[in-house]
Amino acid sequence: MKKYTASNHFVSVLLNQVAAKGLDTDSLLRETGIPEELLHSPQARIAVEKLARVVQKTWEALQDEYLGFTLTPCKIGTLYLMGKLALHEPNLEKALRIATRFYRTIEDNYQIELVKEGDEARLIFTFNNPELDPHHLFSEFLMIVWHRFFSWLVGKYILLGHSTFKYPPPPHVDEYKFLFPGDQSFSEPVNSLSFHKKYLQLPVIQTESALKEYFHRTPIDMLMKLENDDSYSTRIRLMIESRMEEGFPDFTVVASEFNMAPQTLRRKLAQEGTPYQTIKDTIRRDFAIFHLTQRNLPINEIAIKVGFTEPGAFIRAFKGWTGVTPGDYRRID
Repeated sequence: MKKYTASNHFVSVLLNQVAAKGLDTDSLLRETGIPEELLHSPQARIAVEKLARVVQKTWEALQDEYLGFTLTPCKIGTLYLMGKLALHEPNLEKALRIATRFYRTIEDNYQIELVKEGDEARLIFTFNNPELDPHHLFSEFLMIVWHRFFSWLVGKYILLGHSTFKYPPPPHVDEYKFLFPGDQSFSEPVNSLSFHKKYLQLPVIQTESALKEYFHRTPIDMLMKLENDDSYSTRIRLMIESRMEEGFPDFTVVASEFNMAPQTLRRKLAQEGTPYQTIKDTIRRDFAIFHLTQRNLPINEIAIKVGFTEPGAFIRAFKGWTGVTPGDYRRID
């Protein structure tokens, strides 16, 4: 499991959903290993696998795949049935069309429509009661699930070109560059994900046994990026993570690894919406949090491991990333 982290914003919203139904949130926190103190720091972060466990526990507590954000609940297993239908279609376009038809047939909480415009394919998400989702978590989660699941179905990460959202930029907007890589626009007429129409002709390659295993791990695979994500931002991140002991390479070295000029690689990263400095900071932040929670290294050594020659610079950077110092973070985790 990669050492990826997520904002504790998502956990706080899910706990509010559980509490609103009169259920016990303390036991949920104990079962997922998340200290309550961490939730009081708005910029704190948790491991993605812990967030996945919170989602699983919320599903179980509410018996609702929609996590309590809709007028009527969705029975556990509905998403799996959609997957079984889509699995037997020959390509992505037909799989998406049968999946959207499935949800139009069974419920009225939202609609998803696939449209083609020139070289672009677009999934448009319409939520009938957005007032039930004031923090936009259900909107985010549903859009992520559809993007990640259908990428898995065809065995290739679908590179997003543009994502639009009906609401203004939320306080946790920094998460969006990783949830929805590519260009993003807010306060738009619709929620949508756009990608090149060439992906629609990709064949469905997964099997029923693979589908069962995928849903056995749900939602961790939906919250993590696929390993076959061929975006440059992810390929660079994986390259650096595999060589962390050697330190962070200069950008010219990174560009040479991809056999291209630095300005060419910068342009490609700009198109994906993820500059190199953001990639570096994300790796540093997530690796630092991992080592702080493992409690087997002093903070000075962690600073060196994540590329800082001076502990004070590391402490200032970490506080900028999370809102607390490394020492405070270790004490509350």
